[in-house]
Amino acid sequence: MSAYVAGDVGAFDELFRRYSALLVRALVRRSATLEEARDQVQETFLQLHRARFDFHDGSRFRPWVFTIALNVQRQAARSRARRPEVSLELEALQLADAATTSDRTAEAELIRAAPASPLITARRSRFVGSTGFPTRRQPVSSV
Repeated sequence: MSAYVAGDVGAFDELFRRYSALLVRALVRRSATLEEARDQVQETFLQLHRARFDFHDGSRFRPWVFTIALNVQRQAARSRARRPEVSLELEALQLADAATTSDRTAEAELIRAAPASPLITARRSRFVGSTGFPTRRQPVSSV
């Protein structure tokens, strides 16, 4: 790390080569997916670059870089909690369910508004039977 702080670009490449796989494994174990872990490792090395002058010469590098990585992961978790994501597949299922519900509502309105032909009467009884409501009206008893 001292060589990188002094300006040796090859030292950064060596640090990345040496620690990136180790960080990915550690972040995946802490509940991130492989893709998220790789993104977080890149963010870790970006943070490392920005804070390179804060590294104290003579300190151990490994605890410092792991602290940065875990802070990056915590920040990502906080960000996800503030802006939850919905998968496209789940959204498509919800839209299909809403379309089915609105289709049934539209069908019910058409059946209610139509005159009583034999075809409409058959559809009405099928629709009412599928909802679980009684097919005949019950007289209301007065108390």
